[in-house]
Amino acid sequence: VLDELEIALGYTYVYSDLTDRGTTAEVALNPRHTLNLAAVWEAETAGFRVGGELFLSGSQRLVGDPRRTRAPAYARADALIEQAIGLVHLFVNVEDIFDARQTRDAPVIGGDPRVGPVKLLPVYAPLDGRVFNGGLRLIF
Repeated sequence: VLDELEIALGYTYVYSDLTDRGTTAEVALNPRHTLNLAAVWEAETAGFRVGGELFLSGSQRLVGDPRRTRAPAYARADALIEQAIGLVHLFVNVEDIFDARQTRDAPVIGGDPRVGPVKLLPVYAPLDGRVFNGGLRLIF
């Protein structure tokens, strides 16, 4: 069973700054820490495959958000199940299992259109939420 399992682990640390008109600041919308884990188990003789991914995104500096200067960290997970039947591969996929989306924590539009202008606030996390899809692939 272990020879049918593939695991990948990745970590990224990025600190990037920018100097503008003599002022140096961390680059906005750039998480310092990002962790990802992917695992796939494939029973090739049975034509079955199941996999998952986990992403952890660290805090990010925000510019232009009147409520805060840093975005909160968030986690996102995806999963896939696939079954092969001859040349036909049926699959079901779910993205963002935890339903991590920025709009649960913070708005993406600032201002009130009834009173004055509105503006787009920084987007630092997924906006679409949980997504399910499925289908078939033909392998020739």
